[in-house]
Amino acid sequence: MKRPKAATLILIALLSASMLSSYAYMVSGETEQLVVDVDRSVKIIRGGIVFLNDTFTLSAPEGSEVILADFWVGFSDTLIPERSLFEVLESGSWRQVDASVQGDQGIQGSRIEFAVPLTLSAGTSLTLRASYLVLDSVSGASIAYSALLPVFPIIDYNISQYQLEVELPPGAIFERVIAPINMTQVEVGDHWNVNYLGENIAA
Repeated sequence: MKRPKAATLILIALLSASMLSSYAYMVSGETEQLVVDVDRSVKIIRGGIVFLNDTFTLSAPEGSEVILADFWVGFSDTLIPERSLFEVLESGSWRQVDASVQGDQGIQGSRIEFAVPLTLSAGTSLTLRASYLVLDSVSGASIAYSALLPVFPIIDYNISQYQLEVELPPGAIFERVIAPINMTQVEVGDHWNVNYLGENIAA
């Protein structure tokens, strides 16, 4: 499967009355061998605020070594994040890292540069997280609302394993989803989740 960079999903839900009140990345070194797993978590809360988190796990395939000098992650031009936060997982805890704003091939993004290039050997990995606060992805009228969300992160490499989970606000009733991929819906307690699992997704 080849993922279109501009692909979006439209999530339509019926909201209760109470609701109405309210990675392209670039890595230096032997990047063609880099193994990338991505976990995208999207949470829509009351008032139409959206929190989007992308967790990237980077590793080298068995028998090889990858050198990482920097990491560039882009953001879909369908949404403009109000705030962005970048972190690296170290010894089981997240540490915030600085990122410079840089574009690549017309796509706005942020670059994390490592003070010392990191070497990933077989059996080791590096986990990074990009978090965004978005205010303009939810729209609608009356009690029917929709959320326009990017399906995939914008990265230049194949994704080995991909997981997408979108959590609707409590009290919202799932209606339908329009997307270029097959997604599943499940009711969890007082809210709905819309999920997708994929593998070997080409850039």
